[in-house]
Amino acid sequence: MLNIKNFIALLIIIGLGFSVIQAQKRRPSRFLIPGGYVGWIRIDYKVDNASPLPIEDGHYLIKIPSSGLLKTSSVFEGGVATDEYFSYSYDLRKELVYFGDDSLQMIWDNYPYHKNTGVMGSDAREVVFTSYYLFAGTKEDFQCREYEKKDENYYPRVGNVERKKENKDCTR
Repeated sequence: MLNIKNFIALLIIIGLGFSVIQAQKRRPSRFLIPGGYVGWIRIDYKVDNASPLPIEDGHYLIKIPSSGLLKTSSVFEGGVATDEYFSYSYDLRKELVYFGDDSLQMIWDNYPYHKNTGVMGSDAREVVFTSYYLFAGTKEDFQCREYEKKDENYYPRVGNVERKKENKDCTR
C-alpha cells in the first residue's frame, strides 16, 4: 500500500519521465576552435548569402575562424544533444573538455541569443534564435573576461584576446 510520500514521489518520477521523453532532440554539433584561441565566439544563424553548416558523422560541423565569428545560413536548432568541442591546427584536432573538472574545462557559458521578435509570453516555439555565444579558454581566462568589453547590446565582443598572465590583472 502506498503512503502519501511514496505516492508523491511516484508522481514526480512519472512527471520527470514524461519531460525527458518530451525533450526535443536535435542534431549534435561538432565545434572546431582554432588552437590557442582564447575569448568569446559567436555563431550567427539565418544569414543571407552565407553557407549552410556542413554535416560530419551526423554532426553539424561548426569550424570557427580565427576572428571568432562564424556566419551561416543554417537555422539554429534548439533541443537536447551531446555536442563535441575540439581545438584544431591544420588537420589535427584535440578534444576540449566542456563539462567536469574546472581545471581542465575549456568551454564556458554557452547560450543562444535572439533578436527581439515581438513575441510575448512563454511560447518558445515562436522565438527564433539568431546567434549562439560561447567562451573558449581556461577557468581563469573566463573569470578575467566574463564581464569585459560588451557590445552595443551588452553581449560579449567576440575575438581572440591576449591571455592574461595573472589573476591580479583581471578587471573583476
